[in-house]
Amino acid sequence: SRLSPQLGLSHHSVETAVVAQLQEAYQKAANKLLGWVTSQLERTNADKYGGLQVREIVFRNFCRLYHYGKVTGSKEILEWVARNKDLQRNRVALSTHLEKPANRWELRTLLLLLADSLRTLVDTGSCNDLRDELAWALSHMGLNQFHLGLSGEARENVIEAVELFTTLVDKEKQHEFRPALATTLYRASKIADAMGLGQEAREQAERAVSDLVELVEDRGRSDLQSRLGISMALRGSLKNDAGDVAGAMKDLQRASSLLASSSEDKQRENKSSQVEVQLELASIFLKARDIDNAIKESGKAVQLATQAAEELQMEELQPLLASCHTSRARCFL
Repeated sequence: SRLSPQLGLSHHSVETAVVAQLQEAYQKAANKLLGWVTSQLERTNADKYGGLQVREIVFRNFCRLYHYGKVTGSKEILEWVARNKDLQRNRVALSTHLEKPANRWELRTLLLLLADSLRTLVDTGSCNDLRDELAWALSHMGLNQFHLGLSGEARENVIEAVELFTTLVDKEKQHEFRPALATTLYRASKIADAMGLGQEAREQAERAVSDLVELVEDRGRSDLQSRLGISMALRGSLKNDAGDVAGAMKDLQRASSLLASSSEDKQRENKSSQVEVQLELASIFLKARDIDNAIKESGKAVQLATQAAEELQMEELQPLLASCHTSRARCFL
């Protein structure tokens, strides 16, 4: 190439040919590796994901799955990866384990790769039926980023998820996605509130409650009652912050009732929310110098937290139980 620059590797035609050959070889290798990764995932029972070593291997293989699927350059292969029901079930099982605080960075990596794959397919224009999958991935990713302290990224992702679900529900009348829209609106409200965006948080909470009221009260979706209670509690808290004490008390008392009467299978996961609602009610009554009701609500909080921490063995609620005792003690000062 030194003697004949026209034929050297720097020549555009030679460079193009070399890059094309490398890209083709890279795609073929990714295709073969994808087959190996898929077989590994299919052979590993999801019941074993609880083990640290197995979970680590499965996590890495799922990351490889989405990476190799995109590198192949084949829309058909990437679509097969996205639509494979067995892989979907196993990925959901893995995500459940990764939602624990110690594993949230791994979950972030997995959801980034998943969302990137789904976005690539949706952007082709021929996979619009995967928009709900993309919206869910963005919603979950936003929630996880919020827990990691990445509020800016979290807000961007949940807002995009809200827009996608809104298009599906309001414009295309795919009402089966309304619960997902309401859940994502609740998450968007929580994130906006944490970022000090009070008006935005209240608007999102209002939409979430409105959708859930229609589903629970007008359409008989009793399975969403606890979700309505949690959303109403958030709206009440936001009203309290904005100075609407009467509106806050009304929402919080309704939330308390909804959470207390939710189905038994939801009782355990709702305990923390129930306790927090009672604590906020106690705080409102105490500020209003309504001591009797403040004692009553703080007492309920202590009772609920004690039951959760001691009878249900929910040790993670011990700090909340201490807060309940502190709240009740303030009522006697």
